[in-house]
Parts: sequence; structure tokens; C-alpha cells
Amino acid sequence: MRLLEIGHEYQQPLTRVFIGFHKAFGSVEPHAIWESLKDQGVQLAYIALIQQCYTNCTTTITPFHKKVEIPITRGVRQGDPISPNLFSACLESVFNKLPWQQPREDKDDDDDNSNLLPGIRINGQNLMHLRFADDIVLGASNPRAASLLIQELVEMCGKVGLRMNTNKTKVMRNKFANQSPVNVTHNNVTTRIEKVNEYVYLGRLLNHNNELEPELHRRRRAAWAAFNNIKNTTDALSCPRIRA
Repeated sequence: MRLLEIGHEYQQPLTRVFIGFHKAFGSVEPHAIWESLKDQGVQLAYIALIQQCYTNCTTTITPFHKKVEIPITRGVRQGDPISPNLFSACLESVFNKLPWQQPREDKDDDDDNSNLLPGIRINGQNLMHLRFADDIVLGASNPRAASLLIQELVEMCGKVGLRMNTNKTKVMRNKFANQSPVNVTHNNVTTRIEKVNEYVYLGRLLNHNNELEPELHRRRRAAWAAFNNIKNTTDALSCPRIRA
């Protein structure tokens, strides 16, 4: 990741926060999805068509041999190919409304408040976050700025039905960063985000030193684990070519 390279090569302080949500795809409010699609220029006819697919949806459970229908009032449809796009459109609107999405000017670099501005300076621009569906990582130069980013994100996400899972949210920083805690406040309760030395993001194990060896070991272990699951089957094959 470019953030890791910048922090390691240029010895810049870097604090990253990996965001986890409570059942993200099942929590987003439908009205927020329709407003997001409208704001992003989707034709009203298409929005109306998708709304019809979400009208009067129910799920059925059978406790004690008796069927019970439960209406579905939030979330995107599980297994529907368009669901990730609808969720991403909603999240795009959330990020577009965040106050720290405004570009940062070069003149702010020497200002006393520059440390509170979000993001990491890369090639004349501030990189504030990386995002793939609900896999989000925030970047800041210090824990205080990171806390500000999380707080504003939590408040804005709450408006569309998303709740941050503090148990799944982790913070990782390099050796040049301040070691003070990263906190978030929700419902008048302040929670300290757990600090970790490594984190699996989009299938890759990241660490504060940007070392590849731990990731190679992790993938090797995963490969052997997958092989051991079918070892009894392969051992039963007599043909060496088929076994291979």
C-alpha cells in the first residue's frame, strides 16, 4: 500500500484505522440508498425499478414447526449481484458529505493546525482513506486527527443506519507516530480503539514495517491447511498424475 511506503521511506508518522461495521450490508437504510442513487445521477426510472424489488420483502423462519414471516425493512438483498453497488453508492454519499473531504491547500502545511487536518500528504494531495465496499481504512498523521476522522465518520454513518463495531475496528501506527490512544465516542460512551501490529486488509496481512515475510508465512500456512482438508482424498488415489 502506498501509505505504508510513504511512512516507511520518508519516515513520516502514520496512523491507520481499519473500520469494522455491525452487519454493514444488512443495516443500511433503503431511503438512504435511493437518495444516494438520485444524488449520483441515476435515472429515476431505474431507481423506481429497484425500489419495486425491495417492496414488501419478507423472510420466513420456522420455529417449532410453524412458519413465521418477518418483513425486511433495511439492508440490501443477500446474494443479489447489484447489492454491493447499492451499498457502495450509499457509502459514497456518506463520504462526500464528510467535512474532511475538502481538499487541503499547500499553505496549510506550515500552519499550527496542520496536524489536525486529515490524511497523509502524497504527491501534493491528501490521501484520507482507502475503501472497497465496507472494507475501509482511514489515514492520519497522528492519533488525535485519527480520532477526529473516526468520530465524524461514525456520526455520518449513523444517519444511514450503519454502526461501527468497536471490537472489529483496529488502529495500527508506525514507529514515527505518536503513541497516544485513538478514541471514539458513541451514545456518550468513549471507547479506546485497540492497537494492533498487523491486520489483514483485502486478503493481505499488513504490518507497520511493511514486511512481506509474515504475509508469505500466513499464505503458506493457509495453503497447507487447505491441502490437509483434502489429504485423505488424494492419498486414496492410486494414479500419481491424478493425485498431482
